[in-house]
Amino acid sequence: MRNDFIFCSGDTDGLKFLKPDGSPFTKEERKEILDHLNSQMPECLVLEDDGYYESFVVLKTKNYIYSKEGKVTFKGSSMTSGSKEPALLEMIEKIGLSLLNGINYPDLEKIYLSYVKEAQNVTDITRWAVKKTVTKPVLESETDPEARTNELKVLRAIKHLNPQEGDKVYVYDALDGMIQEVKKGELQFCKDGSPKMIPNRILKTVDQYDNDYIPSKLMKRVLDTIDIFDTILAPMVEIHVPKKDLKKFNPIDIPLQFLRFSDQCNYVSDLKKGIKLNLDTLDDSTVSFIEYVKQFPEVKIREISRFKHLVGELEEE
Repeated sequence: MRNDFIFCSGDTDGLKFLKPDGSPFTKEERKEILDHLNSQMPECLVLEDDGYYESFVVLKTKNYIYSKEGKVTFKGSSMTSGSKEPALLEMIEKIGLSLLNGINYPDLEKIYLSYVKEAQNVTDITRWAVKKTVTKPVLESETDPEARTNELKVLRAIKHLNPQEGDKVYVYDALDGMIQEVKKGELQFCKDGSPKMIPNRILKTVDQYDNDYIPSKLMKRVLDTIDIFDTILAPMVEIHVPKKDLKKFNPIDIPLQFLRFSDQCNYVSDLKKGIKLNLDTLDDSTVSFIEYVKQFPEVKIREISRFKHLVGELEEE
């Protein structure tokens, strides 16, 4: 039997494939394929029909989203971990449901940006809290000189609850003023001799919420979570010519195409600052441009998450 099926995924105990045109398999076709495969197998190995999937998305090994007999399933710790914030689990579900209908970039960006907006304007902190289990090391962290910092932070956050081993608590990252920076056990100072102060990041339980969450922390969590899907999404490409390298170009050699792809289009000021552009590889003309600029050794090219450019670089608060 010869076929032109498209291989979708496979692991140690199974494989999945589809027709080139995406049309469904009939029961007769599935039986014929199974019989043929088993005829090629040793007697000790018998393949079974695992069923038919209306839609199947493979993110990486053992991480799938699929629809089977009308039921949608998310498989893989990256998408189902109980340690994720409820808002992010909700975002994963919405993105997964969208992907089961094909890759729709405007729809995915709309979903993503809605959670970025919520992360910047939290009204319900329970959606952005993570579940922690009270363990013996947590309860003993104040008296244990080898206790991990995070265990001590958890204990300080929950002491008012009189916790017992095995309890489940929900905490979030909060800012609590400023503290002097410590590195390798030593207090840090500025050049003028004054203490070097940094934000004091602590954990707090949701019952203590006082509008003191850290927006940049939550935004990073959104970006880190959507990165789960980067394996199947076309990346953006960042093209960068540092200011120090611009002088290596003669003015007549500087490609005008740089400016055509720039939103600024201010020839003089752009060149004084250097050039940095984020380009979408879904555009054929952009792909041609990327290939063109590879001839210039001064041009730095790297792939970035296609969602990162929507909010820019995240700065720590």
